[in-house]
Amino acid sequence: MGLSGETKNRSLWRDQEWSLWRDQEWVSEERLRMGLSGETKNGSQWRDQEWDIVERPRMGLSGETKNGSLWRDQEWVSAERLRMGLSGETKNGSLWRDPEWVSVERPRMGLIGETKNGSLWRDQEWVSVERPRMGHCGETKNGSLWRDQEWVLVERPRMGHCGETKNGSLWRDQEWVIMERPRMGLSGETKNRSFKRDQEWVIMERPRMGHYGETKNGSLWREQEWVIMERPRKGHYGETKNGSQWRDQEWVIMERPRIVHYGETKNGSQWRDQEWVSVERPRMGLSGEIKNGSQWRDQEWVSVERPRMGHCGETKNGSLWRDQEWVILERPRMDLNGETKNGSQWRD
Repeated sequence: MGLSGETKNRSLWRDQEWSLWRDQEWVSEERLRMGLSGETKNGSQWRDQEWDIVERPRMGLSGETKNGSLWRDQEWVSAERLRMGLSGETKNGSLWRDPEWVSVERPRMGLIGETKNGSLWRDQEWVSVERPRMGHCGETKNGSLWRDQEWVLVERPRMGHCGETKNGSLWRDQEWVIMERPRMGLSGETKNRSFKRDQEWVIMERPRMGHYGETKNGSLWREQEWVIMERPRKGHYGETKNGSQWRDQEWVIMERPRIVHYGETKNGSQWRDQEWVSVERPRMGLSGEIKNGSQWRDQEWVSVERPRMGHCGETKNGSLWRDQEWVILERPRMDLNGETKNGSQWRD
């Protein structure tokens, strides 16, 4: 209870192997103890082609090395020992991001998804991240999301919010889209009321409460085309004028999602890689369950124990994008946003 991403043989599946992936090397890992993160079988962690000896973190502590320092960009950075529940703090209370020290607020305790030093790896740089709260979905091993062959850092979403990045931007088509932090229930608003889509800025009016991705003229930009759409109703996302959605130059017929439901299509299926895949409706509160109790990892079905409530990072029916495949997301609770026509989110 409390462990996430475990497989049949007590390791994690990454890139067609049973083990934990760390920077171009496979690191075998034993089951993590309650509250501990990122430990390997021999108490070390892999960072930048080197083994950094680390002592096991105390309850709630992460990223401490044997000599009280942290590894950042090929350098050891002196750091004071982290207090209970704090992550990624250096000696001067800052975090390292893209060759600059960035002041950060200390994350609260009990949060998940940190790396050894409380940051994320993106484009050969360590990017600091806040810890996610418990029970949030769509996080990977280190609290980031995979987009277009890159690790995209994600900020701690607030309660019920998903997909926000640390600097309030979103990743779309190889570009970072600057966005204001959304208000309660709003998602995808940019700082200047625009979106970056396929190398173009799309003017948009601010969405209403619970609405996402509306443009100034009531259309959405998808794959170099303007798609006319009716303004979504409260809690609905991405519906077009005729009740369909645009996906890769094709219109996909859909039933309007029910309120609070996520990932359902008209015939109880989901869209993945140009194919409709029959799915069983997930049970209330469970995430990542599929009809035969398995998970999708790198083009293979992996038998898994049903996840307990509140666990994150499950794939194929319930969560994330893995290796060019759509992984179905579980139904979100009340007040979750970012639903598409079939209740999942489209990324490339």
